[in-house]
Amino acid sequence: MKDDGLDALQSEIVKESCIRTRARKELHLAIGYYTLYIMTVYCPITKKWWLVNKRYSHYYKLRSKLQKYLGKCQKLPELNHTVFVRSLKSLLELPFPKKRYIDDDLKIIEERTQRFRALLSRLMHFHAECFYFFQQVKERGHELPKLFVQVYELLHAFLETSPDIRLELQMLEMHAKIEETNVGEVDDSCAICIEDFDDCQECILQFPCSHAFHRDCVMDWIMEKQTCPICRSKVVSGSIVA
Repeated sequence: MKDDGLDALQSEIVKESCIRTRARKELHLAIGYYTLYIMTVYCPITKKWWLVNKRYSHYYKLRSKLQKYLGKCQKLPELNHTVFVRSLKSLLELPFPKKRYIDDDLKIIEERTQRFRALLSRLMHFHAECFYFFQQVKERGHELPKLFVQVYELLHAFLETSPDIRLELQMLEMHAKIEETNVGEVDDSCAICIEDFDDCQECILQFPCSHAFHRDCVMDWIMEKQTCPICRSKVVSGSIVA
């Protein structure tokens, strides 16, 4: 099986998957205060962005489960030495912050924010590798290995993406048509900086309520308020329109 993985352009796109990061203290009545790590990610397959809100324990459990799956995958001839397994192995080689049994101070939070940002970016890269691996298997008329499906479902649950990789393939195939139907539906200018979208090269984000803004103008607001600055509707995801 030819196994090229992502090309240079795709890899460069995925490197920017973690657009913004933020950490803040939250209070849970049962466990007390904990640190919530809020990050924005971008999927180059579906052209969508969304917020990922996770605690340290979420990242820790995900990594532990992926380590177990890697050991199983390496024992299967149809998976070992594929880009899927290489990408998973590379992901698990990233430095991971240690467990600490003290309150999170600024130093701990800063370290974890940096580590989780790198891990989440690599997770999005791995998500894309899974997608292209699936395409290769589909083109050859083969069945998807059960372990691959299990890893993908675990990844989906963490990233909160589509649970069905076949659905994502359909979304990719339909994306060109969707883009055509959306032409003309985006505002002419950013409501925050008032600059015309056509006059700049900045990334444009569109919300489900249809309002659109420059990414750099609105993302800090979204991570803090999680509402549209204009209509105040709830916003935790949206589309990349330019």
